[in-house]
Amino acid sequence: MVRDEPEYKRKVYVPGITLTTPRDLIEIMTHYDIVHTIFPENKLKEATGENFMLGLTCDDEKKIYINNEMSQDLKRLTTIHETLHCHSYINSLGLKESEINKEAYRLFEKMYGHKFASDSIKVVDGMVMMRNNVKK
Repeated sequence: MVRDEPEYKRKVYVPGITLTTPRDLIEIMTHYDIVHTIFPENKLKEATGENFMLGLTCDDEKKIYINNEMSQDLKRLTTIHETLHCHSYINSLGLKESEINKEAYRLFEKMYGHKFASDSIKVVDGMVMMRNNVKK
């Protein structure tokens, strides 16, 4: 008789990798600091009508920067996205931005039970950016 594995042991599909959610998240958290901050350049971009930066992973610094001037859902999506970058770096996977974007949306929906309202963001040159006319 085959029993279902507990939720924490189930594999989550990521293009090119398998992600065991709790273990891999702990590995990422032991390698990277997460910094919630204001991106000063976003203030300039707001004035010029450019798109805002949501997050950034600096592998050399072992830091994830998350823009704290966003809605909770957008912070969640961005954190998932940047976490996937870290997982790719730690495991030398070389995932493409498009693969990470697609998987971040899929994981967000799986974790939170609804699709992310993508009208607040757009993809520019492979980067997910917040539209500057969207309020928190």
